[in-house]
Amino acid sequence: MTKSIILAICLVAAINAAVLPFDNTAVEKIFQNKKAALFLFTNDNTESQAAKEAFTALDATNPEDVILTLSDKNDGHGLFDRLAEYLGVNTNNVPSVLYLGSSNDKYLYDQEEITAENLASFLERIKAGSVEQFLKSAEIPESNDEPVKIIVGKTFNDIVLNNDKEVLVKFYAPWCGHCKTLAPHYDEAAKRLLNNPNIVIAKVDSTENEVANVDIQGFPTLKFWGKDKSQPPIDFNGERSADGIIQWLKDHTSYEWVDETEASAEL
Repeated sequence: MTKSIILAICLVAAINAAVLPFDNTAVEKIFQNKKAALFLFTNDNTESQAAKEAFTALDATNPEDVILTLSDKNDGHGLFDRLAEYLGVNTNNVPSVLYLGSSNDKYLYDQEEITAENLASFLERIKAGSVEQFLKSAEIPESNDEPVKIIVGKTFNDIVLNNDKEVLVKFYAPWCGHCKTLAPHYDEAAKRLLNNPNIVIAKVDSTENEVANVDIQGFPTLKFWGKDKSQPPIDFNGERSADGIIQWLKDHTSYEWVDETEASAEL
């Protein structure tokens, strides 16, 4: 066997080894170390095979600071569906590609064909800031008449940022015990503030929705957007009871406070 053939075999092996299968090792390298990654979701269809070849070709160009990882439907350890759900990828459409930045910013591949050239261009456009961030969102609810308003990814800007009202938002997970404990107190506070025209009490199911530039470290997280939306939100640090929530809002509002009895009397 000639040296050139051996070198070619070694090069191919190195390239294939660099595209990580998405397993527990990849989880540690990407999520625990907060590294940028390009995810390829595949199954056994012809398009997936072509996409894998494109990923291998992309790896040969040595994209800087990006881990290339492959998650296959038949991976044998069940991480495919869990990863897709976590990132918000529709597994009905594979192959599909998603970029996850080191700051958890996400970008869904926006080209029809998955080629090495298109993938390289995709990475360059992300770096240049010309690709819109991808955010998970549940469907907009048909009605939103309860005291605590439901916010989904698609409606966050309209309800929170694009109006003059002040908004207290609870970011929660349905399975969270602390969230369940807070819920009746949060609901009561919202009912008691229904007549206050300046304040909205809202909630976001963070397992189904994402909001750009909002860092959620645990559940429940409460953040308050004041009247001046050019300012960052304030983390709620008051007592997590109905009285405590109302008093905290009274202390932080920029508007003249409307007492519950006064508001009721005006109706």
